[in-house]
Amino acid sequence: MMSTIQRDAMSRAQAGDWDLADAIELCCEGRLHVDYRGGRLDLLFGIWEGGRLRRFAYGQAIEDDLDPDMVYDDVMVVTDLNGNRLYDRSRVDEPPTDPALYSSHERTPIWALKVLADYQRALPVPTQAPLIAEAA
Repeated sequence: MMSTIQRDAMSRAQAGDWDLADAIELCCEGRLHVDYRGGRLDLLFGIWEGGRLRRFAYGQAIEDDLDPDMVYDDVMVVTDLNGNRLYDRSRVDEPPTDPALYSSHERTPIWALKVLADYQRALPVPTQAPLIAEAA
C-alpha cells in the first residue's frame, strides 16, 4: 500500500515533475550507503540523465558542505537504479568520464531533504492537531 507522499510523488511524476519522487529515492535507507572493501561508502549525490534520477555516486563524505569542484575526486562507486555497479574505483584507476556525472552535484541528499521538508510544510495542518495539543 502506498503512502500519501508516494501517491503525490507518482501524480507529480506523471505530470512531468520528478523532484519529489527523486528526493524520496535519494533519501531511502537502501540508497544511503553501499558496501565497499569491507566498509561502507556514503551517498554523495544522484546523477540525472534526461531529467530523471538514474545513478548514484558514493564515496567518503567527510562533511555536509562538499566542495563542488572536488566532490568528483571522492567518487569511488557509481551504481544504477538497480544497484548494479557501473564504476568501482577498486577495479578501475580512471574516474568516470561521463558528462552527466559532472553536472549533477546539486542533487545531493541535502537537496532531497529540502524537497521533502518543503513538501511537508505545504501539507494542510490536520484539524485534529489543536485538540490533541490541548488535551495533552
